[in-house]
Amino acid sequence: MCEWEALDDLNAGRYTEARTKYRILADSGSATACLNLAQLYRSGTGGASDEEEARKYYESAISGGLLIANHYLGRMLFSQGKLVEALACVEVAAGAHFLPSVYWAGTMYLRGEGATRDLDKANLYLASAAGFGHILALRDLAICHIRGVFGKRRIVFGLGMLLKSYISGTILIITDRYSERLQ
Repeated sequence: MCEWEALDDLNAGRYTEARTKYRILADSGSATACLNLAQLYRSGTGGASDEEEARKYYESAISGGLLIANHYLGRMLFSQGKLVEALACVEVAAGAHFLPSVYWAGTMYLRGEGATRDLDKANLYLASAAGFGHILALRDLAICHIRGVFGKRRIVFGLGMLLKSYISGTILIITDRYSERLQ
């Protein structure tokens, strides 16, 4: 059995079969299968939702070298209110240049979620994500400039960034609504 078979089942809506195949592949050491199985457990697709099992498989994917699994584990931990753990996970994925994690790390530092509010780190992460075209980072950075969060208010500059984020975001939603630049 290969991962393509499980993916075919998933895409065809045969979720129970996909979950079974991903479990077999994950138990045989596939990091990608671990990540996909964790997502299925977290969402309850193909069976009951089970965040303990999801965490187990996220951690297996991470141990298997799939650093982006840190992002999804971090998001799950965030939703559970485990903000310190969530930020730690998101920062690992951000260090691997996973764009949604770079954005999430910036917003968590901006809001003081999981750590003391740190505007320097927030600006660093948000500017980095925006520089690589992350639409939400560009929007949040623009709002921070308009409000003077990082120092002097730069209203015209911030409005220009905000307009760019809305135009770019609209185009991206039309052309690639699943882009990681929107996550």
